[in-house]
Amino acid sequence: MVGITKETFGTRIILTGTKKNIANTEHSLKKRLSRRFSVIGETNNFSVIINGTPIKVEDRNYFHKIQYLWYYGDESQKYETLASNVEKVEKRPNVLDGGFKVSGWLGLVKESTMLTDGNENLNKIVLLMRGKISKEDMIEEFREGGLYIKYLFGEITADFLDDSKKPDIATSSRQDIVEEDSRYESLKDFLQNELKHLQRKRKEFKNEEGEKEALKIEPIEEWYKSLRGDTKEKG
Repeated sequence: MVGITKETFGTRIILTGTKKNIANTEHSLKKRLSRRFSVIGETNNFSVIINGTPIKVEDRNYFHKIQYLWYYGDESQKYETLASNVEKVEKRPNVLDGGFKVSGWLGLVKESTMLTDGNENLNKIVLLMRGKISKEDMIEEFREGGLYIKYLFGEITADFLDDSKKPDIATSSRQDIVEEDSRYESLKDFLQNELKHLQRKRKEFKNEEGEKEALKIEPIEEWYKSLRGDTKEKG
């Protein structure tokens, strides 16, 4: 049963007679709502409170999975704080052709299995407009066959797609985008280039990791120390 009562400010929704254990329901609800609406939080003065506790961005419960992080916009401190296990962070240009701007982040995890979260698959790039999901997965737009794609997830906000002075870009169901729109094409071109950049950087990072691991082996370390000049660089 769902009851809705008007508050002085905002709206209260009361759930009664839930069949699942309430503790599990509360946790799941917080996680799902925080993942679906980026507008939630103090920054936007928009609170969603469950059983007296406000939902926070930390309730998405996936930032700790990120090994390599790329962000767009000026929220480096926010993302680096949330991504507690991150090893590499890079700020990327966020201006598209036409002067459009995006914000958000893309991340790669160490193991692809980390993107399986119960019944939810996190291996996707969510597109948000005005604080809510507009397209569930942008990865599906690209024919990417590289292994790196299985380790990828992220959130990209493109508010320029929701311009009241231009034709509505959302489909009638409000769950997808009119793909022929030039603004959307510009976003796809931008993301395609970013994916190629991530692919190159992941390979570079993995090579660095392999070198560090190899140098932990004593005979290899001694051999490497014996090299000189250009020989050492090539080695």
